Amino acid sequence: MTNPRTCEFCRFWSPWPERDQPASSEETFGDCRKHSPVLVVGGRGETKPRTKWPSTRRTDSCGDFRIDREMAEIGRDMADMGFSEKHEEGQR
Repeated sequence: MTNPRTCEFCRFWSPWPERDQPASSEETFGDCRKHSPVLVVGGRGETKPRTKWPSTRRTDSCGDFRIDREMAEIGRDMADMGFSEKHEEGQR
């Protein structure tokens, strides 16, 4: 059974475009946009500082999870996944 409290179903998660997904992985990656991006210095052969949102897998989860209503509207049966409107209201 799919865990309904993962990044894939979170309103703050943004999957990377297909071209940016690692070819060697069957997992889908994306960015968590709950908080502001962080400053990254160096890495990947870069010398200039840049900003970046935290990268996560679609199957990751955290305490900041909020259901993505649009995902529910496009065919996800949230009741089958153990989610209820009453449960979500307590999360706000």
